Amino acid sequence: MSSITLGDTSSIAILDFGPFTDGSNKQRVADAMLASFKDTRFVYLVNHDVPKDKIETMFKWVSEQRTNILVTRG
Repeated sequence: MSSITLGDTSSIAILDFGPFTDGSNKQRVADAMLASFKDTRFVYLVNHDVPKDKIETMFKWVSEQRTNILVTRG
Protein backbone atom coordinates (compact mmCIF):
# COMPACT_ATOMS: atom_id res chain seq x y z
CA MET A 1 0.00 0.00 0.00
CA SER A 2 1.40 3.38 -0.95
CA SER A 3 1.67 6.26 1.46
CA ILE A 4 -0.94 9.01 1.47
CA THR A 5 1.56 11.55 2.81
CA LEU A 6 4.18 11.97 0.10
CA GLY A 7 6.34 14.48 1.94
CA ASP A 8 6.16 18.07 3.02
CA THR A 9 7.19 21.48 1.82
CA SER A 10 7.73 24.22 4.37
CA SER A 11 6.04 21.92 6.92
CA ILE A 12 2.87 21.66 4.78
CA ALA A 13 1.95 18.03 4.12
CA ILE A 14 1.84 16.88 0.50
CA LEU A 15 -1.01 14.38 0.22
CA ASP A 16 -2.00 12.03 -2.58
CA PHE A 17 -5.74 12.59 -3.11
CA GLY A 18 -5.96 9.75 -5.64
CA PRO A 19 -6.96 7.07 -3.10
CA PHE A 20 -9.88 9.28 -2.06
CA THR A 21 -11.22 9.90 -5.57
CA ASP A 22 -10.82 6.27 -6.66
CA GLY A 23 -12.39 5.05 -3.40
CA SER A 24 -9.48 2.80 -2.43
CA ASN A 25 -8.65 4.59 0.82
CA LYS A 26 -10.95 7.50 1.59
CA GLN A 27 -10.52 7.29 5.36
CA ARG A 28 -6.70 7.45 5.33
CA VAL A 29 -6.79 10.48 3.04
CA ALA A 30 -9.41 12.18 5.21
CA ASP A 31 -7.40 11.44 8.37
CA ALA A 32 -4.19 12.77 6.81
CA MET A 33 -5.97 15.93 5.63
CA LEU A 34 -7.47 16.53 9.07
CA ALA A 35 -4.08 16.04 10.74
CA SER A 36 -2.49 18.51 8.33
CA PHE A 37 -5.22 21.10 8.87
CA LYS A 38 -4.86 20.74 12.64
CA ASP A 39 -1.07 20.98 12.44
CA THR A 40 -0.48 23.74 9.88
CA ARG A 41 -3.99 24.73 8.65
CA PHE A 42 -2.89 23.86 5.10
CA VAL A 43 -2.57 20.85 2.85
CA TYR A 44 -0.99 20.43 -0.58
CA LEU A 45 -2.99 17.93 -2.64
CA VAL A 46 -1.72 16.02 -5.66
CA ASN A 47 -3.72 13.69 -7.94
CA HIS A 48 -6.94 15.64 -7.30
CA ASP A 49 -8.27 16.04 -10.88
CA VAL A 50 -8.93 19.79 -10.49
CA PRO A 51 -7.82 21.45 -13.73
CA LYS A 52 -4.85 23.80 -13.44
CA ASP A 53 -6.79 26.70 -14.99
CA LYS A 54 -9.46 26.45 -12.27
CA ILE A 55 -6.77 26.48 -9.58
CA GLU A 56 -5.13 29.54 -11.12
CA THR A 57 -8.52 31.29 -11.38
CA MET A 58 -9.20 30.63 -7.69
CA PHE A 59 -5.79 31.93 -6.59
CA LYS A 60 -6.37 35.05 -8.69
CA TRP A 61 -9.82 35.53 -7.11
CA VAL A 62 -8.41 35.15 -3.59
CA SER A 63 -5.69 37.68 -4.36
CA GLU A 64 -8.26 40.15 -5.68
CA GLN A 65 -10.42 39.70 -2.58
CA ARG A 66 -7.43 40.30 -0.33
CA THR A 67 -6.59 43.48 -2.26
CA ASN A 68 -10.22 44.66 -2.02
CA ILE A 69 -10.23 44.13 1.74
CA LEU A 70 -6.97 46.02 2.20
CA VAL A 71 -8.19 48.94 0.07
CA THR A 72 -11.53 49.04 1.88
CA ARG A 73 -9.89 49.04 5.30
CA GLY A 74 -7.38 51.65 4.10
